[in-house]
Amino acid sequence: MATDMTDLTAEVRATIRATGQRALDNSTPEDKLNVVADLDFTFGTGASKCDQMFHDDRSLGAGASEDLDLAGSLTNAFGQTVTFADVKAIYIENTSDDSGTTITVGNAASNQFTGPLGAAAHTLTIPQGGFILLAADLADVWTVTAGTGDLLKVLNDDGANTATYKIVLLGESA
Repeated sequence: MATDMTDLTAEVRATIRATGQRALDNSTPEDKLNVVADLDFTFGTGASKCDQMFHDDRSLGAGASEDLDLAGSLTNAFGQTVTFADVKAIYIENTSDDSGTTITVGNAASNQFTGPLGAAAHTLTIPQGGFILLAADLADVWTVTAGTGDLLKVLNDDGANTATYKIVLLGESA
């Protein structure tokens, strides 16, 4: 399915800055780290391009899960159905209020989107306040196969509290 958008540009950036110090008798040497990774996407399909975007703030009741259908049930900000053929960027942030609330991503009962997880039963666990950012700008990064490989499961591991999370997906329709 083609996209309903007429333009989409995106920048995905990860930055880690850190400074370590060690106090010595006559000095305090520092170890400075600055790592920045950037990906820029323009409209279309192929390398360094995307034409599909989905983002949402979501909640799951205690112990609940949901399967996000990446090929036909999500709607974008314009109310149009998003159908990914490939996903190029995944951002999921656990915004839950309770410190013990974790969410697990992956391992849907069937039709699993394995993407960066590698295999159907593999998962990633995100603690409260944590996030994951996975991105690549190749032509065919993490393939979505409608009907057989398109469900991204999100599970609230907390049996007593509601989990909230933010999700952003960028990709292409063909």
